[in-house]
Amino acid sequence: MGTVMLKNDTKIKLTKVAADLQKRLGVRVDFDTAISFLIEQYLKQNQNWDKFDEFSKPVKNITKKELLEELYKGREEDEKR
Repeated sequence: MGTVMLKNDTKIKLTKVAADLQKRLGVRVDFDTAISFLIEQYLKQNQNWDKFDEFSKPVKNITKKELLEELYKGREEDEKR
């Protein structure tokens, strides 16, 4: 185990995260568990950004106008269902 130095305001926020986790899980939660939870959330967020980047790449051989028309057409079809 190691020691982690935290500013007081960071420790207060981490304590709140740990308390919220403890309340939700119904078991005692220490700082290690709270930090692990925050790391997991960060990693999931990065995975979501990777997906967003992949699906927001420019589409070749189609204009913005054509894409917008396709979007409106799809919305109309959704509303009819």
